[in-house]
Amino acid sequence: MLKIVNEKGFSLVEVIVAMAILMIIITAFTALFTGSFSGIFTAGRKSEALYRAQSDMDAVINSAGTADYDEDIISVTEKAVTIPFTGADSINYGESDGLLVVVEYPYEDRTGEIIYYLPVK
Repeated sequence: MLKIVNEKGFSLVEVIVAMAILMIIITAFTALFTGSFSGIFTAGRKSEALYRAQSDMDAVINSAGTADYDEDIISVTEKAVTIPFTGADSINYGESDGLLVVVEYPYEDRTGEIIYYLPVK
């Protein structure tokens, strides 16, 4: 008697092993994409906070120290700054008076600062 054996196709063990490998790969990529999207959203929130702080800083610079800005967010301090230009003789060649503008910008659970020196004419 002649037996006909059909060996075309995959066995159940091969299918289960292939599915297990596929699930491991999908799990790894899901974790990778989740972390990437989280980083992108965090960077976006920080950029938005920096943009708001830059807008506040521009308002102070354009108003040249007048009170056209939100004093709860921005602190402006007058400060004389000495800029030493020393050579071989160690002589101080100049000073510059101006406003030191500090803008604090909160984002998430942190606070950053932008500091700008605005010279007075």
